[in-house]
Amino acid sequence: MGFAAMRRIIFLKCALMAMMPSAMAANDNALLKMQEGAAAMLRGKYDQAVASYDLALKEKDLPQARLAGIHNDRGVANWRLARND
Repeated sequence: MGFAAMRRIIFLKCALMAMMPSAMAANDNALLKMQEGAAAMLRGKYDQAVASYDLALKEKDLPQARLAGIHNDRGVANWRLARND
């Protein structure tokens, strides 16, 4: 998967998450951190992306689907970070 395709996927994930209503403040904070992580990934700041995803994972009571997305995005950021070293 090329970098352009990865950018489109991240953008689409952010757009979809922004449209989903959140019932809890923890979900809102996690969503904000996820969006910050995605923005950092698009800028090539993979270390900042990992840090944002780590903060998102600290939130309690997140749905399993959201947790899976955060873990996936964090893994991609770590992979990109290792690849650039």
